Amino acid sequence: MDHENLGEFLSGDRIMNSPYVLNVLKSGYCEQTCIVDFDKSDNKAKITNFIKRGYYINWLVDNLPPIVYIEKDATNQVVGSRGFPIGYGDDKNGYIIYNHANILIDYHEVEGE
Repeated sequence: MDHENLGEFLSGDRIMNSPYVLNVLKSGYCEQTCIVDFDKSDNKAKITNFIKRGYYINWLVDNLPPIVYIEKDATNQVVGSRGFPIGYGDDKNGYIIYNHANILIDYHEVEGE
């Protein structure tokens, strides 16, 4: 069993570190984390299957689940979610992987420090 804890095993989640580096009180902009050519990769069918099956990415920041805000196209309504889909599409039009993320972390300063 290569799961980190019992909850991860029971829920079917795989908790892994991401390539994103978040620094406290330091802004960053547009950092590339990796390059993958899915047309030349065996992973293309695997990722397409994940999208078809509705897989979501759920991040943890400091062991807390962040809220992801997704803007809906037709209504411009913002929906709060604990994760976001890997991508979207269908067999007729093809599949798109969400490959950009904007990360904004709000915090409250502790008074007296």
